[in-house]
Amino acid sequence: MTNAGSDNVSILIGKGGGQFKPARNFAVGDGPVALVAGDFDADGDLDLAVANANASTVTLLRNNGSGRFRTAATLAVGSKPYSIKTGDFDGDGDLDLATANYGANTVTVILDQGKKFAVTQNVSTGGQGAISLTPGDFDADGDLDLAVSNGAYGRGTITRLTNNGSGTFASGTPVFSFYFYITPVAIVAGDFDGDGDTDLATTTSSNYFSDYVALLPNNGSGSFPSVRYIRTSTGAFSITAGDIDGDGDSDFIVPGIIDNTVSVLVNQGANNFVEGLPRFMPGNKPRAVVLGRFDDDALPDVISANSDGVAALLVNLGGDSLAAPQALRVLGDNPVAVVSGDIDGDGDIDLLSASFFGFGKDVTIFKNQGNAQFTATALPVDQLNDLNLADLDKDGDLDLVTVGSGGTKILLNDGSGNFRLLSTFSGSANAIGTGDLDNDGDQDIVVVKNSNNTVQIFLNNGSASFSTGQSTSSGGTNPSDLVLGDFNGDAKLDVAVTNRNSNQVSVLPGQGNGTLGSASNFSVGNTPDALAAGDIDNDGDLDLVTANSFTDTLSLLINSGSGSFGPAQTLSGADNPEDVAFADLDNDGDLDIVAAGVYAATVFQNQAGQFTLPPVNATVAISSTGLATGDLDGDGDQDLAVSSSLVFSSSYTVSVLRNQLVPNPIP
Repeated sequence: MTNAGSDNVSILIGKGGGQFKPARNFAVGDGPVALVAGDFDADGDLDLAVANANASTVTLLRNNGSGRFRTAATLAVGSKPYSIKTGDFDGDGDLDLATANYGANTVTVILDQGKKFAVTQNVSTGGQGAISLTPGDFDADGDLDLAVSNGAYGRGTITRLTNNGSGTFASGTPVFSFYFYITPVAIVAGDFDGDGDTDLATTTSSNYFSDYVALLPNNGSGSFPSVRYIRTSTGAFSITAGDIDGDGDSDFIVPGIIDNTVSVLVNQGANNFVEGLPRFMPGNKPRAVVLGRFDDDALPDVISANSDGVAALLVNLGGDSLAAPQALRVLGDNPVAVVSGDIDGDGDIDLLSASFFGFGKDVTIFKNQGNAQFTATALPVDQLNDLNLADLDKDGDLDLVTVGSGGTKILLNDGSGNFRLLSTFSGSANAIGTGDLDNDGDQDIVVVKNSNNTVQIFLNNGSASFSTGQSTSSGGTNPSDLVLGDFNGDAKLDVAVTNRNSNQVSVLPGQGNGTLGSASNFSVGNTPDALAAGDIDNDGDLDLVTANSFTDTLSLLINSGSGSFGPAQTLSGADNPEDVAFADLDNDGDLDIVAAGVYAATVFQNQAGQFTLPPVNATVAISSTGLATGDLDGDGDQDLAVSSSLVFSSSYTVSVLRNQLVPNPIP
């Protein structure tokens, strides 16, 4: 990649598996802004040609075969070369070069004349402000012509320079003129509509059109009479074409320097492109992207070069933004909940799933063997509704609490992820939470019971010896879920409950002594089944979100700071959500929202308090019932685990979805 501030080029040698050696830097001219790779000396390895805008030169760097480069030549070109491309322009079998010169409104043609390169032509672009160029056989005569995007304000054009077959180009003639407020920037050529001729696409820049790609189909004779605008990342500075989804046609990858995203426009055929993947956030001001197979599989990956000197690797896992799910077969039937945590102390995140019809296999324990590879064992407990992990005996490992028709059960961990039943409290319960309600330094248990609309507390007397504590009204009818947190900022844990039939969240303030005060009620959408707490707006207090299954919505309750919540904000787009969680899925420092629905896990990315629409969906097995988050593959981002079951079917799984929203930084 070029480094305009330090006048050099950085080379990162791949080690395989998406890993790279530390960068090597090689000096070039003043203000390098573009480069192109090719085997210019025909010795079997890739050399580089670099356009130096401030020096108005091209530097040729010759590869010695081991990834080390030396300057082979420096050639003077037109003023301010902003773009450089390669192709066999004279038809002699070797690679030539061409630059688009912004300051001179020219193209410089550099032909390989055997032992050396020579400037053979400086030709007018036919426009003003040459920003980018691309080769292509636009008139179908068998040689490579050139197309140039000319970005002078108010005079944006695409011009074509026709090749006579020997590498001599006619002066440019306009083939498309934009409205005065639209400026073309980067340009790329290819057969984008599958009709056999070479089309053009260019990114645009203006107050109104800084987030579009202009697609210009070739009519077959080298003319481009129409345009189609496709929305993309804001501040689209460059564009790359390649088959990102493996279906045989060219898609577009576009970085945006304003919204700091990289978008993928998937080719649907017939000049129809859609954002088939979410916008990735690779870092600060991504300016250019390149395609390549960097992780040893057959899929093209993307490297983004960012203005802050960071290159980010976006690994192509295939499918949607969250990789195609890995289905873990639950040993019992009808899984209803899933939790994550390191139960065996080996440093990676394991999973536990609760089954309603377990038949002696009521908890499936998935131990992570590393890189999200799991082995499953069964634990007999009882017919279950929910489960939770917490260190109940203060020995440093995570113990297990379950609730179901057989009551509330406490199971202690031996440190290796093996559990034994310690005690049982009778009475069916629906959901469970843990936290220190009496401020004595250990974890207490709270459950909700829809049979009598109550919240029941079990107080930990130390070393996981529990006694029955307060039973109080849930504040509504048919309580379905609960979460603990200090919602009013008094340093005492409170309890929030979803009451499914009364369509509300009830917040019961903790008194600090193991009891709860009277509920305050807040209206949400119909049939709230699940609840999560997190500081979504980064103001220091805990907000709430509910999953409303019958209305296909989420309700977001923003905390005023004193434990009072404003009117619920409705988020649409989740299909029959049964569970919900907060997690920073894109590693940008704020919490996103993910919901588990009938067919998909739906992610609402938080963009400064606003949520991306439409949300990102990743397919899971039918009828999702539970959701957990955690770094399951150890790559530094939050993945998802979704329990799924269709009652009396064979689709009893936990779907593991690896996070593809977060790029892997190249060291």
